[in-house]
Amino acid sequence: MKQTSKSHRLIGFITRNLHNSESRILMYKVCVRPLLEYCAFLLSSTRIKDKLRLESVQRRFTFRTLGPDSVLTYNSRCSKLGLDPLWMRRLKLNLIFFFKILNKLSFTSSQAIQYAKASHYDIRNSLSLAKQTYSRSSLYMNYFTCKFSRLWNNLPQTIRMLDSLPLFVRSINGFCSSENALNALAPASVSYSTSEIIGTLNV
Repeated sequence: MKQTSKSHRLIGFITRNLHNSESRILMYKVCVRPLLEYCAFLLSSTRIKDKLRLESVQRRFTFRTLGPDSVLTYNSRCSKLGLDPLWMRRLKLNLIFFFKILNKLSFTSSQAIQYAKASHYDIRNSLSLAKQTYSRSSLYMNYFTCKFSRLWNNLPQTIRMLDSLPLFVRSINGFCSSENALNALAPASVSYSTSEIIGTLNV
């Protein structure tokens, strides 16, 4: 992937010429991270190994910023530097984009993303669900619309029912930062292929 090669070169330039952590982080956010997050909804459908290559850029940056003496894990390094792992940022950005499409805040010619019809029965957690499509093709089920309709339906109902974009953004940021978020979005009962939706969770 071209953006990973370019990003690695930029990180080398930043770490060689800037010796202050705050300056490095600022330049990383301005110059490098946008390259890794361009068209996040398309990146969510890439192969796991490609997501790992993207994540390796930030992994290298956090390691070089904290120094070789750091024994922290990747997630701990991100937390110490005030960065979210890239897979977490993709998850948030895509859920926000999905919210915009559902609520007609972003234009799309496709009618695939819309709210499901409300049930006539009083079923728990049944409000503001997204319409889901199914296919025997694993390739099709990996598309943005299929993946994130399932993720959307796993969100707490209180978040799904929000109609204000700023409030939704704050709520999704808080929810994804909680320890129980990943269990809610990828419950143990789902298949391995479905749990891959969230991306590179083990890095």
